[in-house]
Amino acid sequence: MNLGYLGPKGTYTQEAAEDFVELLNLDNVRHLPFDSIEEVLAELYHKRIDAAVAPLRNSVTNEYTEMLAGLERYPLHVRASLDFPITLALGIHPESAASDVREIHSKDIAFKQCTRYLDKHYSSAQRISIFSTARAMEDIITKHQRNVAAIGSRRGIELYGLKLVHDGIGNSPDNFTTFLFLEA
Repeated sequence: MNLGYLGPKGTYTQEAAEDFVELLNLDNVRHLPFDSIEEVLAELYHKRIDAAVAPLRNSVTNEYTEMLAGLERYPLHVRASLDFPITLALGIHPESAASDVREIHSKDIAFKQCTRYLDKHYSSAQRISIFSTARAMEDIITKHQRNVAAIGSRRGIELYGLKLVHDGIGNSPDNFTTFLFLEA
């Protein structure tokens, strides 16, 4: 089974996909990361993958608008849903110090989930929205960005070899995202 998800590796969507595989007792699963929710839903609709995992809503920031638009565009079947706990962390290049941070990169929704921490500790840092928390972490390493921090999962920070600045930076300790397991 080819299972698409919002990638790259290290996203919460990848973690949710792994949980769905276990919960649904799926065998021989090949995990395929995609760059956007639109792309993963289109691939499923056109039957180029067998199933997909994507985020529907977050308990702090509400619906993922790109998911709602995609579900309107593509009539897909929801096989299962899963509420996945979200604990956001801040990571930097391993050769940087927290005081070097001039920019913070992440998905727009992640910024909304940790405004209190960012306003208190990094009020002057420019916030740059990109399509994925994990892509922000990957870019710090591959592009040697020493004045950039990324918001994402602790697992992603470890996966990409970043230095953990602070874990648990979210506004709500009860933050979770509802993910859907979709089929065509």
